[in-house]
Amino acid sequence: MAAILTTAATICFIAAAITGIAFFITFNHYLQNHYSHALYMSIAWGNIMVCYVLQGLSELFSSEILWLLCCYAYLPLGFALVILLDSLTRVSIDPIKIGIISALSAAVLITSFEANSVGTIIFPNGEQGMVATGEFLIAQVLLYLVEGGLAVYYTLKIMLKAPSQLRFSSRLFFFGAFTLGIIAPISVGLGLNMLIPASDALFVALGTLLCSVSIVREPKLAYVLPFKALKLSLVESSAGIPLFSHFWVPEEELGDEMLLSGFLSAISQGLNETLHRGTIREIVLDEGLLIYSRSDDYPISFVIAADKSTAQLRHGLECFHRKYVDQNEQFLEDPIQNQNRLPDATHIIQDCFPFVPSYK
Repeated sequence: MAAILTTAATICFIAAAITGIAFFITFNHYLQNHYSHALYMSIAWGNIMVCYVLQGLSELFSSEILWLLCCYAYLPLGFALVILLDSLTRVSIDPIKIGIISALSAAVLITSFEANSVGTIIFPNGEQGMVATGEFLIAQVLLYLVEGGLAVYYTLKIMLKAPSQLRFSSRLFFFGAFTLGIIAPISVGLGLNMLIPASDALFVALGTLLCSVSIVREPKLAYVLPFKALKLSLVESSAGIPLFSHFWVPEEELGDEMLLSGFLSAISQGLNETLHRGTIREIVLDEGLLIYSRSDDYPISFVIAADKSTAQLRHGLECFHRKYVDQNEQFLEDPIQNQNRLPDATHIIQDCFPFVPSYK
């Protein structure tokens, strides 16, 4: 089988290289910070990279089998994309989106076995290439539209809700998703890929790179939709006196700090003395909640006010609790007496909550 380096093969290999860069950037970000969304994004980009390598090889050797393998290799992308988007927008994976992607992926797989599902085309430059036809083409287009639509919809929500500090990165993130999810399919619909073979691959590759750069530049983008943290408080447990507070929203949006601290102390002690079932862990409200962590060794408690409870916030609170006690235990036997000696905890917040967006 003779190898012919066609325009389509060259563009596919270039797209694979660009997507490979996006994969490397994102996966390295995951290795350094262990953000789950970075792992899911790197899996998605790695999947696209493999697809373009296979497509490039299929064009290089004019192999229908490799071209079909490229289409099959693309199918896991939908599931990786749903898991990625749900990690950016909600606490759990949406089974409805998984069901839709499963049905469309099955349709692509089934229609690929039909006779003449893959056809040939002669490009304006005289080179020959392969294209999907018939129901196979329809199934592919539907799958691409759903995946692209989901990416654009959720990145648009992030852009609209992101605080001003994240405005540029959120717009870059949205533009990347728009490029790979809308511009690439439109270019196919307008026939641009018939004039410039595999040109849609370049749009997809550019979109992956823009998304990676934006999310690595501002990891907080991934936490705009899952929750909104309001403030973190350190409270003396017995008297209910606030010792330290950090705000992620303007202070005027929240009520009296002393009143809240006293209320939490009274509720916690009252329930413990009457029910004897330990301390409060969470207090759930109609439009928010309080996540509570009380020290077993010192009369202090740590409280986060947020609109939702997530594993990231709970782990962040545990991290702050542990580090704050380790660094200040000499002052915590009598925290009220030593309140003026307690050092600033901003650096611990930056260590334990680097992912929390600020709306101040």
